[in-house]
Amino acid sequence: MGSMKEYWLATRPDTEISFACPFCANVVSGGVQTPTLEMPGDVEAESSEQIECLQCDKTWAVDLVATKDGLTATILEHPSTPVTLSDILWDSDYWEDSPEPEPRPHGIFEDAYREWQKHLVTIGDKNSGSASQNRMLLVQLYSIVEAYLADAILGLALRDRAVQAKLISVIPSLKDKTVSLATVAETPEIVRDMVKNALQATSFHSLVNVNSMCIKVLGKPILPEKKADRDMLLASVDVRHDCVHRNGRDKDSKVRDDITNEYLERLGRHFSRLASALDEYITTVDFDRQLSVLQQGSSMIGPR
Repeated sequence: MGSMKEYWLATRPDTEISFACPFCANVVSGGVQTPTLEMPGDVEAESSEQIECLQCDKTWAVDLVATKDGLTATILEHPSTPVTLSDILWDSDYWEDSPEPEPRPHGIFEDAYREWQKHLVTIGDKNSGSASQNRMLLVQLYSIVEAYLADAILGLALRDRAVQAKLISVIPSLKDKTVSLATVAETPEIVRDMVKNALQATSFHSLVNVNSMCIKVLGKPILPEKKADRDMLLASVDVRHDCVHRNGRDKDSKVRDDITNEYLERLGRHFSRLASALDEYITTVDFDRQLSVLQQGSSMIGPR
């Protein structure tokens, strides 16, 4: 087993924690390792994690306590804030089968989006905002968008070391990571691999977090400028959650009746523009990097 794989297996998160940022109310989430009861007589095990809000840049200390009855998490400065815990399930062969990002993610997105539009016309229920077909179409649309965001951002990170460096300071699970010199010597691409693993564990349907990531890494947002359009996209994250986890019911158990064909069509257009904006930003970054390499090469050759 290679040292990088050993390091990853020893440090990979097994629990996702999420909570509303006490400062800005943005949904904050991050992967953590559960403290373990190492000795038979241990009553509890405790650890602390730093979780950063990508919206307001506040960092919150979270106290994790594991007992035989389970795991609890408390934000130290705001102990009354509810914290949600969920298991991160890794496939046993995750390391070997973790795929490289698609080489042309925007083209794949456009093909999938056109196919989705056809499905909306043919199977979408035009008379009901609570139809199961419409819920299915919304979840499918989100899957298309998440796949694109993951492949586009990960692909850029893997080919651009400057982007990798920025991501290390942005992704909470990487911010304070340390590795031994022996591991670095044995695995020259350890930064690339760690960034790849962290991004592949990212929830790309969290549009606020992805938007903040793009601002800090690319210098530009991907969410719309108009507040009404931006609010619709951000609100759709909760709609998706209700469809995926509550079978189309909101937190009060009321059936959602607002997923109409018109809503889905408008949401799809917003996502299409978001994808085009990100593709344009990434194309610019790639062009600037390639131009810089050519200029460096020319300066090294010098005049004849």
